Amino acid sequence: MTGYRDSTSYDPYAYERPGPVVRPYNWVQWTGVAIGTLGIALGLLHIAIEWGWVRTLPDPGSGFISLAFIGSTLVISRRESSPDGVVRTTSRRTLIAIALGLVAFAIGLTAVIYFQGAK
Repeated sequence: MTGYRDSTSYDPYAYERPGPVVRPYNWVQWTGVAIGTLGIALGLLHIAIEWGWVRTLPDPGSGFISLAFIGSTLVISRRESSPDGVVRTTSRRTLIAIALGLVAFAIGLTAVIYFQGAK
């Protein structure tokens, strides 16, 4: 068992945290983008049908959720390895952009719900 104690971690289930997605995308990742986009489009269609905006199309059901998950799994299938176990943190600018996006989405959703009830 030479080299057993030379490792930095004794946890047999430990793994390195993967890095960002490798670019340019290969065909598997582009397939994931297409499947994820289809899932998002079907989700928006489902919401439009539920809210009565579209009446002529059949309801796609809730299968769009699995399409979005399958697409995201295919996109992240190729990841860079983290050099020497360095953990990369999300930048502050990215976190602020995500927070502003969520606030804008919440305001838009609130406005849509408010004006739907004002018939």
